[in-house]
Amino acid sequence: MKAAQMIDLIRAYGDFAYGIGSPSDVAQEWAAAGFSVHEARQYLDARCFDASRAAQLRDAGVAAKDAPRHTTAELGDREDTVGYLHSNGDITLKEAAALGAGTAGPGR
Repeated sequence: MKAAQMIDLIRAYGDFAYGIGSPSDVAQEWAAAGFSVHEARQYLDARCFDASRAAQLRDAGVAAKDAPRHTTAELGDREDTVGYLHSNGDITLKEAAALGAGTAGPGR
C-alpha cells in the first residue's frame, strides 16, 4: 500500500516530479532514499524534485520545513527555493545547507 501511495504522490506532481522518467521508478527512488510519503511530499512542496538531492539536504540538516526558503543566491534577479536550486544544481550542498539554516545569503 505504501508503494502505491508514493507512486500516486509522484503522479500528482506530474512532470515536475518525474520528468521523462516513470512515476513508479521515481517513487522507488524516494522510498530507497528513506522518505515516507509525507516527507517526500514536503520536499516536493519545497520544489525539491530529486530524491537523492532531497536526501543530501536532509542529511546535511536542511529539514523539509527549511527547503522552501526562497533565495536569489548567485542568481541575480531570479528567485527560487533552496530545495529547487539544489535539485537543479544551481547551488552546492554547502550553499544549500547555509541558506536552509538561515545563516547566509543574499535574498534571504
